[in-house]
Formats: sequence, structure tokens, C-alpha cells
Amino acid sequence: MFPQRVCSAVVGMLLVLCLVPAPGWVVPLAVAADAPSIATADDGDTTVYVTRTGKKYHRDGCRSLSRSRIPMKLSEAARRFGPCAVCRPPVLSSADTDRSDPPPSSARCAATTRKGTQCSRRATKGAYCWQHAR
Repeated sequence: MFPQRVCSAVVGMLLVLCLVPAPGWVVPLAVAADAPSIATADDGDTTVYVTRTGKKYHRDGCRSLSRSRIPMKLSEAARRFGPCAVCRPPVLSSADTDRSDPPPSSARCAATTRKGTQCSRRATKGAYCWQHAR
């Protein structure tokens, strides 16, 4: 029994000595495997994914794709959506992006409610929501 305790203590000390750096050593910071860096894609043929209701495009394994997953070419997705901050999908270089038809800006409904306050529903800028449309 005594030799087993000594043996386990020696193994434990060796592990500690191997894992703890000596004073003066520089230990590089580990890069998280979950957060890949943003890559620029030269071609727009890369497949990315969008959700049915989202405003971002994603990589294949992103956690935001749990409910819906619609494949799309990167060139089309970059025109209509922004890149996800979680999975960091590839982006087109600035010369490749064509934002000729930006999506309409969304704002609050311009109608006044019975209370006298502004309606809280979303609508296109300067327009009315579904309830107050005339």
C-alpha cells in the first residue's frame, strides 16, 4: 500500500512540473476553437446558411441554425444579410459587395394611439404598421 501512495504522489508531482511553466517562460494564449476568425472569400460560390426570419448569414455548424437552415450563395447572402457574430462566416471583400438596393430601414409606426402615445409596432420608416395602415 505504501509503494502505491509514493508512486501516485510522484506521478502527480511530475504532472504538475510538466504543466506549470518555469518563471520567465512565455506561455502563448490559446485561441478558442469555438470562435474561428473571420475569413474573406474571393469567390461568391461559398455556401452559407440563413434562417427563415433572421437578418444574418451563418456557417454550417452555427447554433443559430437550430430551427431553420436555408442554403444560399455567399454573394447573394452578403447583399441581403450581415455576417453572424457567433460563428463568423466568410465575408466578401469590399470590392465584391454590391449594396445597390439596401433593405428599407425599419422604424416605429407613425400613428398616434388613443392614449396619445406613438404606436410601438415596427413599420418602414415614415409609414404605418398593419393595424394603422389606411
